[in-house]
Amino acid sequence: MTVKIALKGINSEFKKIEKEQNKEIQTKLLITANTMKADLVSKTPIDTGEARAGWSVIPGLFGPSIVNNVNHIEHLNNGHSKQAASLFIERTALKYGRPIGTIVKVKKN
Repeated sequence: MTVKIALKGINSEFKKIEKEQNKEIQTKLLITANTMKADLVSKTPIDTGEARAGWSVIPGLFGPSIVNNVNHIEHLNNGHSKQAASLFIERTALKYGRPIGTIVKVKKN
């Protein structure tokens, strides 16, 4: 004997669960990005404070991005300061997992 069971509204329930799960994932990514940003701020060499103040987290469709638009951040990351080892940005990013996408991108004016 075969018994058939009909589940009404199951697709809408799956969509609700997926939406809640995506929201939770985005929240966790944002928390991690803000933690990483704080770590980057503490590791950024300081003279005037401009480079440290330049860090920000920007929410995005595929997760947040951490950016620093200060022109000389590339030089600091290349070791032009005795206060931080070269590639301090990459070293910090790797602590938070395998980065996806560009780690350091220089914004040309």
